[in-house]
Amino acid sequence: MDLVKYELEKEEPKNQAVVSIQQIDASEFPTVKLYMSIKDKTTGNVIENLDDAFFYINKQDANAKYVKQVVKSANQLNEKEALKVDMVADVSGSMDGSPLNEAKQVMSDFVGSVQFDAGDLVELTSFSTGVCLEQEFSDDAATLTNDINNLVTGDMTSLYDALYTAVERVAAQNGARCVIAFTDGNDNYSNCTKEDVVNVANRYHVPVFIIGIGSIDYADVNDIATQTGGMYYNVSDVTSMDKIYEEIYQMEKQLYLVEFEDNTGATVGDTANIQAGYHSIDYGGECEYTYTPNVLMSAQSRDIYTDGPQAAVEGYLKNFDSAMNKSDFSLISGYLKNGSPIYTEQEKYVLRDITERLDSYELTDVSYADANNCVISTRETYYVQVKGKPLQLMTQECKYNVENQGDKWQLTSFVDIKVVSRIKQ
Repeated sequence: MDLVKYELEKEEPKNQAVVSIQQIDASEFPTVKLYMSIKDKTTGNVIENLDDAFFYINKQDANAKYVKQVVKSANQLNEKEALKVDMVADVSGSMDGSPLNEAKQVMSDFVGSVQFDAGDLVELTSFSTGVCLEQEFSDDAATLTNDINNLVTGDMTSLYDALYTAVERVAAQNGARCVIAFTDGNDNYSNCTKEDVVNVANRYHVPVFIIGIGSIDYADVNDIATQTGGMYYNVSDVTSMDKIYEEIYQMEKQLYLVEFEDNTGATVGDTANIQAGYHSIDYGGECEYTYTPNVLMSAQSRDIYTDGPQAAVEGYLKNFDSAMNKSDFSLISGYLKNGSPIYTEQEKYVLRDITERLDSYELTDVSYADANNCVISTRETYYVQVKGKPLQLMTQECKYNVENQGDKWQLTSFVDIKVVSRIKQ
C-alpha cells in the first residue's frame, strides 16, 4: 500500500478538494483528533466515503521542519463517531405561548433524529433572566424530551451568558462538539459580552450555530456564529427552525475524524503547525492549520497527569470542591505544603458556608524557576452557591507556586487569582 500511495502522490488528482479543519481534540495527547471538512471544489458538496489510506498529516518539529505523522484512523462521523451538542433555548418572556410550544416541538423532533447509538450526547440549556442547565449531557431521548416539554418562560434575555456557559460545558466533552442556539431577541441581561463568547469558543475550537427568529437586527449574534466557525440563520417563525436543526446536525456528522500520533516530541500545551490533506487519484487537497490544544477537562474525566507538579495541581483541583462541601481540609491537605501560605489560607477557607462544584479545568502553562520550583497556571470553572445569593457559574484563572519536596510536589502559595466571568444560573 505504501508503494501505491507513493506512486499516487506523484500524480495530479482528477479533482480538487477543499480541505479545512473545524475542530481538534488533544485530550488523549500525544494522540490528536482532527475534525476535517472535505468538499469538492467544483460542486461544494461533501465528498463521501474517502479511503482512509490516503489521508496524511505533516507537523512542524522543533526545527520548523515538517515531519510526517502516523495516521491511525480516518472516517466520517456519520453513524460511527459521536457528536456532542449543547442545545440552547430562548425562554425569555417574548417566547411565551405558541412560540415556545412550537420551539418545543422542533427541539423534540431534533432529539428524535440524533444518533444516540453512535455515542451522540445532547445537553439542554435554557436562558431568560439567568441561565439554567435543564439536562446534562444525555443519550436518553425520553428524558431530554420530557425536559424540553417542561420548559417555561421567564423575563429577560441572557443570551451571551447562555452561549458562554454552553461552550464551557461542551468544550469539556471529548470528540466533535458544537453549540446550537435559537433566540427571538437581542441580549439585554448578560454579564458576558459578545467578545467573551467568541474568545472562549475559539479557545476550545467549538463552533456556535445560532438561529435568529424574526426581523430584529442580529448583527452581533451573526458575528459570534461566523467568528467561531459556526453559521447564522434567520427565520421568520419558530416552525422554520426544524430543517435548520437537521441541516446543522448533518453538516457536523459529515466531518471526517482523522486521528494521528504526534511524534515530534511536543507537549500538550505547545502551539502546533500542521499540513493536513488527502491525495488519491480521484481527489486531492491540503490545508495548513495552526492550533494550541487548550485541553479543557471535565471534573469527571480521567487524570491527565500521573506525577510531577501538574499531578499535584490536578489532584488539588479535583478534590477542592469535596473539601469545601464537607468542610474537610484533609481531602486537599496532602497536595499543600504544611505551614505554607496556601495551606493556612485554605484550611480556613473550607470552613466557609459556600457550596462549590468543579465543572471543568485546564492547566494552561508551567514555568520553571529551577528544577524544584515552578508556577502552574490554570483555568477553572465552578458552580458556586453562597448562602442567600443566586447560584453562579464562575470561571477563574489562577497561578500556583509549586515546590518539589523530594518525594512529591506540593502547592505553596497563590501567585495570582483572576475571576474571568460570573454567570447567574
